[in-house]
Amino acid sequence: MVVSAEQARQKAEARRQRILAKSAERLDMASNGMASKEVEHSVPLSPVRRRRNQNKKKKTVEKLRLTLHATKLKNVAGLGKGISDPYANVTLVTSGRELILGQTEVVKNSIHPTWTSSFLFDYNKGEKMSIEVSVVDEVTKGSHIPMGSAAFEIGDILGSQGSIKGKELKEGGMLHARISKVPSRSAGKLSLRLEGKDLRNVEISKSDPLFELCRTYDGGKSWTPVYRSEYVMNNLNPDWKAASIDVNALCDGDLKREIKLAIFDYERKGENKPLGAFYTTVNELMQSENSKLIHSGNVSKAHGTIFVHECKITGAEPEEVNPP
Repeated sequence: MVVSAEQARQKAEARRQRILAKSAERLDMASNGMASKEVEHSVPLSPVRRRRNQNKKKKTVEKLRLTLHATKLKNVAGLGKGISDPYANVTLVTSGRELILGQTEVVKNSIHPTWTSSFLFDYNKGEKMSIEVSVVDEVTKGSHIPMGSAAFEIGDILGSQGSIKGKELKEGGMLHARISKVPSRSAGKLSLRLEGKDLRNVEISKSDPLFELCRTYDGGKSWTPVYRSEYVMNNLNPDWKAASIDVNALCDGDLKREIKLAIFDYERKGENKPLGAFYTTVNELMQSENSKLIHSGNVSKAHGTIFVHECKITGAEPEEVNPP
């Protein structure tokens, strides 16, 4: 059958009008919140595509926190140059893309550094993600020196006991990565100002005190520093600068959870020397704002006093209240 140009034009125009009418109908349904199942499933999905869509719906995103520490690193400072000053560079790798999470602080004179820096990132359950960490020795004058690197699969860390995993470094030593879940509610920042009185002297002149705020992940068997202050030179009565600490990082927002405050003497060569410690909670620090005795070794003997001059939380999100 021969179709004239005019007939072909009319058929094409009629088809265009039908498509426009269906589109208008769908838009009208969507605007009224009444999109029908027939419209949604007008094109049947293959079993493979259906499973893919279901998996996408099942995917959940979690906010995670990464912390790092290392043991027995190789000292690369060089003969007569003391001990290395290590820091770590951290990169998140997912779906072939790299996201630089940042760099830790430098831990001076240590081949067993525990960095207080932590790194937050979003984790898609079921998606392959990894963390790449390179450890570097800071050199004041000259090029920084690599100390080793390692890669960690996020799923491997989460599946390990205590959500912590160690990797041996080719250059020597072990690098440990810990991952913890971040509470959905921000507990704000803890503003804390402390002063020490009559601290223990472990130097020929006077101690150079600093303090650490520590948390536990294993019920108090071990303690991990979350904040490390600057040291105060030759002073047994240090008045430290005000600190700002993420409350979720310190105690997961639980103000009644036990934390540890430890005092050290800063050492220019070698590990810092402990001067004492005590256990408390954020609530106790906020409610007391007074003195705390420091104990070292024999708990019956005190070695100085810590005065809390300021302790308050700012920027906390309100807690959800369940309806009655």
